[in-house]
Amino acid sequence: MILESSVIVFIPKQLQNYQDCHLYGKISFVHDSLTDKEMVAIVLFSQKSLPEHLVGCIANNHQYLSRKLEKDVWLELKTEPSITVSCLFMKGKMLRLDDITHIVYDRLEICESEILKGRYSVAQDECEGNVFSFFIKSVLESEDERVPQARTEMRTFVFIDLIVGFLTWIVTILMRQMQCRFKALESISKAIHQITLRLTHFGSLYNHSQMKTNNIVSGHLATMIIIDILLGITVAHTISSYATWSDVYDSFRTCTKALSSSVQDLLEWLSGAPAGLKLNQPLTQALSAFFSYHVHLWKLYLDLAEPLLKGVSWILVWLGMLGLSVQIAILSDLLDLATLHLYCFYVYAARIHMLQISLLGSQWRAFRGRKWNPLKGRMDSDIGVHLPLNRVLTAVVFTLVIFLLPTTTVYYLVFVMEIHPCLALHKQLAIHQC
Repeated sequence: MILESSVIVFIPKQLQNYQDCHLYGKISFVHDSLTDKEMVAIVLFSQKSLPEHLVGCIANNHQYLSRKLEKDVWLELKTEPSITVSCLFMKGKMLRLDDITHIVYDRLEICESEILKGRYSVAQDECEGNVFSFFIKSVLESEDERVPQARTEMRTFVFIDLIVGFLTWIVTILMRQMQCRFKALESISKAIHQITLRLTHFGSLYNHSQMKTNNIVSGHLATMIIIDILLGITVAHTISSYATWSDVYDSFRTCTKALSSSVQDLLEWLSGAPAGLKLNQPLTQALSAFFSYHVHLWKLYLDLAEPLLKGVSWILVWLGMLGLSVQIAILSDLLDLATLHLYCFYVYAARIHMLQISLLGSQWRAFRGRKWNPLKGRMDSDIGVHLPLNRVLTAVVFTLVIFLLPTTTVYYLVFVMEIHPCLALHKQLAIHQC
């Protein structure tokens, strides 16, 4: 009879570290040829297996009563302070502990034994009628089931690791691109540079507070930031009490249009006879048309970018709360934006003027039979066979350039006088930002 037969339970010692959890294993009702008795062999596994292999639980603190009624065989263990059999139910009846023998085994030693693998992993019939053979075979089969699962888990882990690595690589590239573009914007915009500097100051103060290394430098920095922010809030409150951010943008737009109109009037004045000077009419008409076209493009650009500039001005007004230095940086950016066309005109006129000066120098040297040797860094004599023809051509070119030089010089001097006050104001604002 089954209830009168002895029961032997094989328990892996790896379960010693487990708390309340389910137990999985295999059960076999065999006739042991060695003892000539009917025995129940229960081989427990140290890892989770299929649901049909559920045979019991570790119940140090809880009991799984619902499982007792569902299973024909239900085993409960305790792992504290050592592995012991708490109870065993068969067909709903609890067996006496005296009829139960438990053996603790090491799963790793059995799985790594080449002798046991060679003897019990081939012949299927050896497991019949032998409790020990059933035990070894069950442990080896559980290991064979665990290896593909471990390989699948390893493949899944490797796949997830590759996906995470690829996403990390993509994010790193995007962050580097954003940092490069942000650095480019920081070099262009004084406001962005000042905001970045302020955030860096906040980070430095936070690090000092976390490390508890408050010193004179951090105290001076904190005082400077507090005073700067208070002054910025005062200025922002004063401006907001008299005008809104829309009024600020309208004032900027009015000043920009007035500046563009004054430049257009200046170009019309230069296209005639400015201050009674006799300029080359074809060249002055061409230069006037060229610069007037750029003024027209500048006005068109401001009209098209008006919605964007309004939104940016609203953001910049609130960013001014970060301090007076940020407000000065914003004012510097607005000055750069309003005088961008003047700076372009200055660069164009300077390039044309310096090109003519350089051309005059080279033609004068060629007319005298001299040429510049860039390798030796000195003047050498030009004794070519076509020296008379070269002198005639250089005399013609020199004459043309010398007669066109006053016109370009006038444009150059006018734009120098236009841009220098803006540059001086820009320098003053840069000094106050420090």
